[in-house]
Amino acid sequence: MPLALLPGGLVILAAVAAVARLQFFDDRFIDGALFPDGAGRRLQSVLSNSVEQTILAAVRWPFVEMRLGGGVAYRSASRSV
Repeated sequence: MPLALLPGGLVILAAVAAVARLQFFDDRFIDGALFPDGAGRRLQSVLSNSVEQTILAAVRWPFVEMRLGGGVAYRSASRSV
């Protein structure tokens, strides 16, 4: 399961870094105010969506593994060899 969350985690990390970079250099947004429009607003939307999708994956993945009998990644990898 940890590897299943890696892509979402990387997107979240990149979005947090980009939003922080924009907020750090602008006095209007340094206290965490929302961006009105432009690149900052899009980055906040990407960050929000990525967090939602990663949480959904973390909640859903154990049920998928239980339904398919566990070891999903290992079984599919062994079949392709």
